[in-house]
Amino acid sequence: MVLPYAGLEMLVLGACLYHIARTAGDYEVIAIRADMVEVRKGSLELERSRSSFPRAWSRAILRSHAKGWYPSRLTIGSHGREVEVGRCLNDDEREKLARGLGEFIVLNRTYHA
Repeated sequence: MVLPYAGLEMLVLGACLYHIARTAGDYEVIAIRADMVEVRKGSLELERSRSSFPRAWSRAILRSHAKGWYPSRLTIGSHGREVEVGRCLNDDEREKLARGLGEFIVLNRTYHA
């Protein structure tokens, strides 16, 4: 009776370790230049996306739930296009990133009910 459950535990553990190994090399790079803000996302094997925004029109938006039930979201964007950054960070780290971005581009904060 124990052997099937032990096998199931090993299968779940193996799946978790596989997922961690696949995402361990993921990265996000935010480059702020004189005229452009560029966000690159990828992994060790390939670059998945690259988004560029004019710096003068770029906004960093930190969206928080009013009651704190859900994690905050930080996006960078302009002209109706947005890219979410810092998904792997906790709320305090995302707040620090938002303050750091606020030194270079406009930072807006919104609260949702």
